[in-house]
Amino acid sequence: EPQIRTIYEGFGLNNRQIEIVASAEPKRDYYYQSRLGNRLFDLDLGPIALAFAGASAPQDQRDIDRVLGDAGAPGFAAAWLRHRGLDWGADLLPSFTGLPSATAFNPNIEP
Repeated sequence: EPQIRTIYEGFGLNNRQIEIVASAEPKRDYYYQSRLGNRLFDLDLGPIALAFAGASAPQDQRDIDRVLGDAGAPGFAAAWLRHRGLDWGADLLPSFTGLPSATAFNPNIEP
């Protein structure tokens, strides 16, 4: 799309680089550009990682707010996985002992 092309050109990408990005699989392939070179790479996130890292659409953000409001910070991870249809992932969470609490990352969250 012309508007997206303009944004990529603003990042300094040339026509070939824009073609590479355009053919990439969203939420899987990422284009890295540095002084040392450029590369398209496959991040290959599994369904649990994608449930968190790939939740970027406006509806996802609304759902996150709702699930967080309902479950609170301590129960958010399991509730979010269940919301995304990943009950098996939520069932695995208790087996991970010693994980930091939500308050370890954000002291403003009430335990």
